[in-house]
Amino acid sequence: IKCLIRIANEDGDYLQDSWVNVLECISQLAKMQLLGVGQKDSEDFSSPNNKRIRNNNNNNNNNNNNNNNDGGNRSRNSGGNGGNRSKKISESETRKGRNSSVSSINYEDINATSIIEQIDNNEIDKIFYGTINLNSNAIVEFVKCLCKTSEKEVEGDEPRIFSLKKLIEVAYFNMERIRFVWSRIWNIMANHFLQIGCHPNYKIA
Repeated sequence: IKCLIRIANEDGDYLQDSWVNVLECISQLAKMQLLGVGQKDSEDFSSPNNKRIRNNNNNNNNNNNNNNNDGGNRSRNSGGNGGNRSKKISESETRKGRNSSVSSINYEDINATSIIEQIDNNEIDKIFYGTINLNSNAIVEFVKCLCKTSEKEVEGDEPRIFSLKKLIEVAYFNMERIRFVWSRIWNIMANHFLQIGCHPNYKIA
């Protein structure tokens, strides 16, 4: 990762459409860094429809659990030892599932903490500020790739706007470029901003 960041800072003029890979990596790094300090993204951009779906699923799961409990009670009353064995198996499977979930969360926290300790956030910020030094064609390619990364973020299961914020920063840093280059940059950005502004999730729009 450090090597990738160094290449982005030193040889950005030659990356062309490979900027997509670099920017997607940076997007994931930013997410991991937030996890490492015990934070989530600053706002919840989940679609209200998705929230309702999740709530309905949770309610259905609760109803199913209640039905299973009722069925288990009837089984215990009618089956005796058979019901007890089923209960023990069910409890064992539940514990295994919980342990697996906790283990997964711990590994994610450990990885996030490791990233914070080894990756200098200033080097990541330098990639975006350093766009002022990219040549005319390279900055256009960079903006194209940043827009693609931003689009993937907002269309994900857990929408994020990290790259969208960075796109605004890049626009500010490069406003003093000659008009011909700036117009090429702005045409790409404007289309992306229009797409985001028409997003069905009003929190993102």
